[in-house]
Amino acid sequence: MHARGFGKHAYRCAPGVLDLLAPVKGGLLLEVGCGAGALTRYLLAAGHRVLATDASAAMVELARRYGVAATVGTAFGDAELPPGLRAVTGVRS
Repeated sequence: MHARGFGKHAYRCAPGVLDLLAPVKGGLLLEVGCGAGALTRYLLAAGHRVLATDASAAMVELARRYGVAATVGTAFGDAELPPGLRAVTGVRS
């Protein structure tokens, strides 16, 4: 259910998010709270490289089932940011 509802939200938000990220197109993005990967799929389709993260292991698994090709983890935590990171994004529903 979450994936279907948020999928509509991601569909509505994606054009604006992609416009904001246009200057870093092709760069590495950190997506915080990727959920089922609805927005992640738009980011990838637009040519970004995405490190998608979510605190929920269940959401990470769902994102993987939906075919998110980005690296997905259950948390980013206090680890150092990856080299080459160009932007951090996250959209709340």
